Amino acid sequence: MQNNPAFKHYQPILVTVLPIIIGMVVLWPRIVSFVQPEDPYNQQNTTDDMSGLGLLSEPPLIQPTATPIPTVVPTVVVYISGAVHMPDTYQLPATARVKDLVAAAGGLTKEADPDHINLAAHIVDADHVYVPRQGEVTDVCSNTPTLKGPSESSSIGDLINLNTASATELETINGVGQTTAQRIIEHRTTNGPFDSIESLQDVDGIGPSKFKQIEPFVTINP
Repeated sequence: MQNNPAFKHYQPILVTVLPIIIGMVVLWPRIVSFVQPEDPYNQQNTTDDMSGLGLLSEPPLIQPTATPIPTVVPTVVVYISGAVHMPDTYQLPATARVKDLVAAAGGLTKEADPDHINLAAHIVDADHVYVPRQGEVTDVCSNTPTLKGPSESSSIGDLINLNTASATELETINGVGQTTAQRIIEHRTTNGPFDSIESLQDVDGIGPSKFKQIEPFVTINP
């Protein structure tokens, strides 16, 4: 073949061109990348970049926050009088005891007789708790005081005389607070003595329900 005249004619060309062709084949990927550089805005790359930045990711699922239901604590309103520093009406949790009511009223005075009141008793709505003073005797169970010693004109046995009792004595009656006691005295001062226990219902603020509380503890007999 080397003696072929045609080969001898093209041999210089082949020697020159063949290395170029081989070089182009080897370097073709680099040539292509040089001629056509990677598109920086290629959709796939852009998507990957944005995904990496969290721009195309789905927003996190936000769980709805449950609104807490307010807890309603039952309460009672109780009046306390007698040997406490601040006799008054107080609103306390329904689970409170007489001890809690006494604390709300500023505690016991020096005159108080704590041995004759049940501090552990439950309080009841619209009740009247009387703290006895020394020298007074109470039924610890019912917390209804009576006077020790000779009967006064204002009491007959365990009953309070509506026509002669003082405000302090009236307040010892179950269901009678400071305001009601004052109204009883004002009523009898304006209208004269009570002629019957039932006429107590003529006093402002004493309805059938409160009258039933008071009736067992009062009298009008001299």
